[in-house]
Amino acid sequence: MGKDIDLTKPFAAECYYVKHPKHGWYGYFTIAPALGLLQIHGDFGIYAARWSAPGPDFKAFLLRISADYLTSCLEQTVSNTVSLRTQKTLDEVQKRLGHMAEHLWPFFIERLRAEREEAAVAAIVQAAEPKVMATIDRLWPDPETKRDGIPGASRPADSEKRTG
Repeated sequence: MGKDIDLTKPFAAECYYVKHPKHGWYGYFTIAPALGLLQIHGDFGIYAARWSAPGPDFKAFLLRISADYLTSCLEQTVSNTVSLRTQKTLDEVQKRLGHMAEHLWPFFIERLRAEREEAAVAAIVQAAEPKVMATIDRLWPDPETKRDGIPGASRPADSEKRTG
């Protein structure tokens, strides 16, 4: 056993829990960026889609696609796997996909956007921190005093402060 099976190291995946604030509907949106994979499991069903060439940034790709495009991709996947089911079943799947795309997808996209914005702000702060700290040290060069417990930052000694 094992010679006929090709097992590879698992790819990293991220899971986002989305809950509609008004109705309480939920969905788990799991993405595996290296695979171009999106899986959705929630109140409106279980769906998955994989894109073979989404570009170097899978999250950016997901932010660019419309809910209609997503629905058509997921619908095609469902149609391929339930080809023996009745038209009534497929109609129900389409209805559920429409509800997911309308009620949960926007919250998932909002979360991805917020995550990207937070990362961008953190990168700006991290890049600026050495310059800010150097400016503080130039303004208050006395290494014996610390500024509000921030390591490496100095401030004027109490005797040098102005009283008004």
